[in-house]
Amino acid sequence: MIFPQRSGILVHVTSLPGGHGIGDLGESAHEFIDFLAGSGQKIWQVLPLNPTGYGDSPYQCFSAFAGNPLFIVLLLDNYDHELVVNSLRAGARGLFCLASMPFKSLCRCITSVHQGQYWTNTEQMSYLIDALSIAPSIHLINSRGRVVLTPREEQTVQLVTEGLNNREIARELNLKENTVKKSLLRIYDKLGVSNRVELVLYALSHSQERLPGTERLEQPA
Repeated sequence: MIFPQRSGILVHVTSLPGGHGIGDLGESAHEFIDFLAGSGQKIWQVLPLNPTGYGDSPYQCFSAFAGNPLFIVLLLDNYDHELVVNSLRAGARGLFCLASMPFKSLCRCITSVHQGQYWTNTEQMSYLIDALSIAPSIHLINSRGRVVLTPREEQTVQLVTEGLNNREIARELNLKENTVKKSLLRIYDKLGVSNRVELVLYALSHSQERLPGTERLEQPA
């Protein structure tokens, strides 16, 4: 196959300006793309996006096959309920559908993941809520298999996964709305999450079915 003659620039994503110590696919990447287009360039060779080696060099990677954990985004042509749930349960922090979203949205997606956030659309999040509602009685456990929340906190998490807001949760549990807010902050702190989306994802990947007659594990001292 014969390709027309073209020119471009070789530069790694992390070499772009950024506010986190390294560059990312954020605003600086958008500006760089505009610069390439304005100067008549056709190719941006980004170089390896694998786990960086010693000194965080992108040119000396520990693996030729694994992706850099700063960019854990699953690129999809399409998706369904099972794929979304299994991907997020396996550790993906972003799901991006190439067929329905522009490239600049991919930049924002990777930037969000790089900053420790999750990236899913409304439909994908509804799949997560559906997956959690299949087994309404669950324990949230840590890496050692210990239950980390009180029964009331688990009940609060369950209502969050069902899509209820603070006022609705307060009405359901016969509590003040401010009490629910404070309870959620304690739950976030215990689980190491920072918002409702991360809480739902945590519940999906760190839950244990509560069997009838099973006694509660002791809280760690």
